[in-house]
Amino acid sequence: MNKQEIENIKQKALEEHIPIIMDDTLDVIAKYLKEIEPKRILEIGTAVGYSAICFSEFLEHNGRIDTIERDNERVNEAKENIKKAGVEEKIHIYEGDAEREKKKEVYIVKCTVVVEEHSVVGRS
Repeated sequence: MNKQEIENIKQKALEEHIPIIMDDTLDVIAKYLKEIEPKRILEIGTAVGYSAICFSEFLEHNGRIDTIERDNERVNEAKENIKKAGVEEKIHIYEGDAEREKKKEVYIVKCTVVVEEHSVVGRS
């Protein structure tokens, strides 16, 4: 994982007023993820991929993050950022509206942790 690239992604998002997870929230969620080492995480709302990149550090071996984003521009930027950070094998982006497509229900069954708008909303 390229820590400098992650910092660059964060700074660019902040400069462009793109909503990303704040440091204090990330610290709380990271502590939780570190304790449980999830196999699967579902994130609803990818934005530029920053939080998924950060969360990927805490996955168990061969773990995976599925993240859903409805904005095509954000999906493309997130894919680039995830590749730059060197974690593309851990994160899969689904493009679409999670509510409309009912992806939440499909993936919750498979996931250890669900993160929506940067709050942990479930754990199986």
